[in-house]
This record gives sequence, C-alpha cells and structure tokens, in this order.
Amino acid sequence: MLIAGCTRTMMEEESAHSSSGTAENHPNLWRCPPTRETPQAPQSYYLKPNPLARTPGNIEKGKRLYESDAVPVSCANCHGLYGDGQGPIGKHLQPPPTDFTCKALMESLPDGQLFWIVENGSGLYELTPGHSRETLKRPERRPRYTAMRGHKNELTEKQIWQLVLYIRTFSK
Repeated sequence: MLIAGCTRTMMEEESAHSSSGTAENHPNLWRCPPTRETPQAPQSYYLKPNPLARTPGNIEKGKRLYESDAVPVSCANCHGLYGDGQGPIGKHLQPPPTDFTCKALMESLPDGQLFWIVENGSGLYELTPGHSRETLKRPERRPRYTAMRGHKNELTEKQIWQLVLYIRTFSK
C-alpha cells in the first residue's frame, strides 16, 4: 500500500537530502540515540560476530542490496539513501526508521543484533493518518514494534551480513 504511493526516486531523495539539512526537514537528526522498543535478539544471535571480512567487495555488495537490489523493497526506501531514516516510504512511518548515522546508537548495537533485525523484523508500528488499524492485526504472528519486516525469505545469510557491513559505514 505505501510502496504504491512512493514516487520519489533515489536520485530525488539525494537531491532533497543535499538541499535541506535542518532538523525540521530531517526530524531523526535531533534524536540520537532514539528511543526504541525493539527487543534484544536471542543470545545465540546477539553476540554473533560478522563472519565476513570488511572488504571493499563485501561493502559494495551490501551497498547494492541497500540501495536497490534487496526485495521486495530496498532498504534505502525506508532508511534513506544516506541511512538517516528519511527514505520516501520511511518519512510516513511512526516510529521512523532507524537513523544509521547516529554513532551513539550504532556503537551500542552488536552485529548480531543488526543481523537478527534484518532477518526477523522488529515489531508493532502505527500507520500514518488515513490508514486502517485493521491492517495491523496479524493473527498467529508475533507483534511488531516498527514497520521493519523480516527478510529471511528474500536474503541469504551472506547478503544480510553484507548489509550489516554497509550499514556500519553510515556512522563512521
């Protein structure tokens, strides 16, 4: 539903980002670290280190997934081309997508936690005005704290680890 209404391209997103850098235009910028209710990953994930080396090749593959190749929608559509949570879809979500440029937040999240969230999603969210609460009912499924859906059926473990490597570049 939200995806169909998204008409901005990533190039338009980049142009808007570079021309408006105030907290009014980017409300996530002043919330670092943000308040999140995403549960902690199980210990078997939480402490898991990224098995992939931080090589230019792995980071480039993660970047391609983030910007365009991940399905059903790329990460940049919600998290923004610059990882600031200001993607064309993300601007309409409450709570907003994670701002990967927040160094304090990113330093507090182990790779295993990021992997778990990409793989499994992260919980309950509110829709923007005009959308029905009925769409939030998820019989037989765990609650969701944000709009982040799991990608374990679309991405391989290696691809998720490559995404983690790339996501880390936003807060450096």
